Amino acid sequence: MRLALCPVIFLAAALMIGLPAGQVASGVLATAAPGAPVGYILARQMGGDADFYAAIFTWQTVLAALTLPLWLIFAGFLGA
Repeated sequence: MRLALCPVIFLAAALMIGLPAGQVASGVLATAAPGAPVGYILARQMGGDADFYAAIFTWQTVLAALTLPLWLIFAGFLGA
């Protein structure tokens, strides 16, 4: 959900306030990036399911690598 919902919210807000194209591109890259890997360490230290978090983070990274260029193209089509 993070890889899809955060960029949509950011793009809507950026277009409403009229941000320049460079700032929109930076914001899209920041909001469409995967979550923080420090969650794995935290899960391991607090007795959580660190393997599950590692799997989630791995898939987020793979999907982000595939979707980041698409988000930038989409933002460009919107005229940002």
